[in-house]
Amino acid sequence: MRQRTFNRGTGMYFGVPASPMPEALADALARAVAQLPGIREAYVPQCYIEREDEARQVLVLGFAKQTQIAPAMESLFEILPQALPEGEFIDVLPFTVDAMPEEARVDECAILLADAPTSWWKFWSRN
Repeated sequence: MRQRTFNRGTGMYFGVPASPMPEALADALARAVAQLPGIREAYVPQCYIEREDEARQVLVLGFAKQTQIAPAMESLFEILPQALPEGEFIDVLPFTVDAMPEEARVDECAILLADAPTSWWKFWSRN
C-alpha cells in the first residue's frame, strides 16, 4: 500500500457520506480495526482533503498513544486487503485520540468505540 503525508495545516473536511459504503464492508473494516493494539476509535466518514480531486469515504483511526500508530498501521496494511473487495482501497487517517479532528468524529460513521481504560486511582474511589 502507498503512504502519503500531508503538510501541517492541510484542510480536511468531514461529514456523513451521501452514499455510504455497504454495511457489510463497514463491518469487515470494524473487525480488522478491532485487532489493532491501542485503537480507541474508528470512523468511516466522507472526507475532502484540500487539493484532492474528490471527496471519498476514509478510515479515521484514533490511537491511545503516538507510539502505537506505526506498528498498528503495519499490521493494518497486512489485514486490510482481506477486508476490502478485490481491487478496492480506502485512505486511512491515523491520529492519537487527543489530536483527532473533532469533525472526524461523525457519530453516524462510527465503526468502533473502545472503552477508555479506567485510571488506577478510580479503582480505589469505588464503593
